[in-house]
Amino acid sequence: TERLAVDIGLSPLIATDRGDLLGRGFLRLLAAYDTEIQTIAKRAQREGRKLSQVPEYREAMGRLRGFLKNEVNRLLNRLVALHAPAVLVVERLDLRSPELSRRMNRLLSNFGRRYLKEKLARLGELYGI
Repeated sequence: TERLAVDIGLSPLIATDRGDLLGRGFLRLLAAYDTEIQTIAKRAQREGRKLSQVPEYREAMGRLRGFLKNEVNRLLNRLVALHAPAVLVVERLDLRSPELSRRMNRLLSNFGRRYLKEKLARLGELYGI
């Protein structure tokens, strides 16, 4: 394929101009992570502890970051395998949802966008996309 237009969102994570919808359960999984992290944060705040000192919080955040990175990489790899585009046009990088907490939206904006940009740069290096 010469050119492939991609729209980045949360539900689904990736939609293409060819009608592909990749990562349909992404928002549901993020909401589960969000609930878990919010519960830990509330408990830590009630106990008067800083989040940086709560091992459960750090572990949950590590799992979330790993999930984000793996999902973005997996879906972009699948997209390249399906269509082998010469040019990849990314339309929108707005990773926010009213269904998620403010903390989760901030994390998605920062880490999600970073992982997407890193992966797109790697695809450019590897395949010249």
